[in-house]
Amino acid sequence: MVKISIKDDTRIKVEGSKILDVVGDFFDKEKNPQGRLTLDKDSEDGEIYVQPTSFGLEPTPGAKPGEKGTLRPVKITLKTTRGKYSLLLMPEDIPGDTIIVEPKGLAINFAKGSKASVQPAPATSVPDQIQTDKSSSHIRKLKAFVLAMVSRQQPANMEVVPAGEEVGLWKEAKFVLVEKWVGEEWVGDRFNLTNVSNAPLVMDEREFYRQGVIGVSIRVHDLQPGESTEVYVVRQRLQGE
Repeated sequence: MVKISIKDDTRIKVEGSKILDVVGDFFDKEKNPQGRLTLDKDSEDGEIYVQPTSFGLEPTPGAKPGEKGTLRPVKITLKTTRGKYSLLLMPEDIPGDTIIVEPKGLAINFAKGSKASVQPAPATSVPDQIQTDKSSSHIRKLKAFVLAMVSRQQPANMEVVPAGEEVGLWKEAKFVLVEKWVGEEWVGDRFNLTNVSNAPLVMDEREFYRQGVIGVSIRVHDLQPGESTEVYVVRQRLQGE
């Protein structure tokens, strides 16, 4: 979560890349007159400027009549020349500033019907050459694991266990664990996520990381109300699984 100014424009840029488009709850006089953010694009420099509108105001708990409310966080997704990045913006009474997004990790984009976008967990701090070698082997193995789940091609050394269990996530989403792919050292959890809110839902792989998770893949990052997507979470196998 990053802070943005209530009263001033906040500049957002991506290090080493240009912002091509942005998705979020933006004000539009005709299409979205109650949008919670204004948007100004600088196409030449590949940057954007955002500022909250008054439509995101909601009563502060315990506030007296006439007192101003607080602003809810707003999620946006940046589409850049290096991929997609999601930000959760928290409006506060601070001066306008610049937010610089520094891309990390590796993303392998979806191709129709075959490949999965895998966002590995951040690497630990090790010497560069060792990290490169370990990461290359790790990514290939992780990618193969997720591709098996996406294509429903069960390897001989894996067991697929049906689940059908709803898991608490966010109030805007229904999150159901469909099945578990149990390997020798990893378990792949296949979830179905549905946007049950009345607004667009934008997701980022980083939101699904917990202790033991080594990779996350989201088939569709931007969901309109009522739409669903599959989420694949690969984690270390627990004792007894």
